[in-house]
Amino acid sequence: MTRTTMLLACLLAIAAFSACEEQRNDVANAVEAAKGMAQLAQDLKKAGEAAKAAQQTVEQQAQADIAAGKDPALVQQEAGLAKGLAAAQALSTGGGPAVNWRKLAPFLPDTLGDLKADGEVKGETQKMGAFENSKVSRRYKSGESTVSISIADGTAMPLLRAPFAMAAMISEDSSEGYKKGTKIEGHTAVVEWREKTKRSEATALIGERFVLHVELSKSQPEAAEGIIKKMPLAELAKLTPDAPAAEEKK
Repeated sequence: MTRTTMLLACLLAIAAFSACEEQRNDVANAVEAAKGMAQLAQDLKKAGEAAKAAQQTVEQQAQADIAAGKDPALVQQEAGLAKGLAAAQALSTGGGPAVNWRKLAPFLPDTLGDLKADGEVKGETQKMGAFENSKVSRRYKSGESTVSISIADGTAMPLLRAPFAMAAMISEDSSEGYKKGTKIEGHTAVVEWREKTKRSEATALIGERFVLHVELSKSQPEAAEGIIKKMPLAELAKLTPDAPAAEEKK
């Protein structure tokens, strides 16, 4: 066998291996997406059943209040608010309390690689009945690029995590740019590039809990993905709401 023939054989073998590897990844991504959608459907079904039961209880109480002589208009107004709260509580079932924003804030420091903060960290933790959510955000500068980074605790709201159920299957490529599902340091993510506006965007689900979003203007493809890779994702994934929001250190 000549050297040229050997080289050609090696190249064909490498190509075949790469094709098989890509097929295996596609299958793995499909399985992961199917599991995610199945879990989402199950969560939403439970939430719907819980919301329906709670709202029936509210309606029964409203009828009893009207029968007891309370103003029907006032009773219906209170019942409407109670039903909305019941629906929110049902959607947060199984999510548990949110990590307080003060524990998320250190992940948006004054400097992040070559990024320089352009303002202070903005954060909040909200609670309404059993429903809780937390979010922090900060703007940065890198040359001419403006960078926005946010971290949200999505554990209490299954709908916040819904986009990631099918993220691994996304593949969009056009003259305007691309959008695709991928993995960033092992975490499911969606990355996007818009050619006309030179906008790079990436959203990752960290630890099946935290929605990390990075967006850059006047940038290069995969710039947002690169920023996420520089962040301490393993530490973020380990965060837990070990104390109620009201008891967090101020």
